[in-house]
Amino acid sequence: MKEKILFVDDNESLLELANNVLSKSGYECKTAANGLEAIKAIENGFKPDLVITDVVMPVLNGLGLANQLRLMGMMVPIIFISGHLGSHKSEDLEQFSNYIIGKPFEILALTNIVAEVLEKAKSQPCVAS
Repeated sequence: MKEKILFVDDNESLLELANNVLSKSGYECKTAANGLEAIKAIENGFKPDLVITDVVMPVLNGLGLANQLRLMGMMVPIIFISGHLGSHKSEDLEQFSNYIIGKPFEILALTNIVAEVLEKAKSQPCVAS
């Protein structure tokens, strides 16, 4: 069974690139242009093994998405990506993830981190509190 990745970013070109690269790397990838679209995808039955989200987005940002996922009882691993954190502090993000990647990033670096996070999640699954 393919591991499922939900990639959330308001940059359409990056969504297409991520979808292509992650799909070719053997993952099932779904994309969303903001956190609200991501929540709708989950509510419509997509159950991700990993969420990769931009921090600064319209409608529902990455931190808001991470918080909503926790409120829904989803303890899925999260990788934050960002060219700038806006008004967010890295400490705010670190309560949800140890992985914060700056933009621009190399695709190989992203796929390596994805593999690392998914492998770690298999050996140390998150538990809802």
